[in-house]
Amino acid sequence: RISILSDLSESFADLVSAYKKILCLEVTSSSEMNSTEIKDFGDRLQGNLPASLASHLNFEWHVNPALIAGLQVKIGDKIIDGSLQASINRIAQELKS
Repeated sequence: RISILSDLSESFADLVSAYKKILCLEVTSSSEMNSTEIKDFGDRLQGNLPASLASHLNFEWHVNPALIAGLQVKIGDKIIDGSLQASINRIAQELKS
């Protein structure tokens, strides 16, 4: 029984987040962001989301210099890739076609 405690705890945390309308985002930037930039990003994102979707946002921040510039935002199993590296990859794919 003890082996399922971590899964049970994670499932419970997901249910609480859904009930309280807390949206957990995993954000990856190309460089370290200061607290002002993080707050501005969170405020702009919160302002663009309907209140029915999320009343509060939780961020987990990562740094990946390979992105060159921009951000990747992961929400659940969806990824919004606004990085320069993704744009370069899209252009390269179009040129190959």
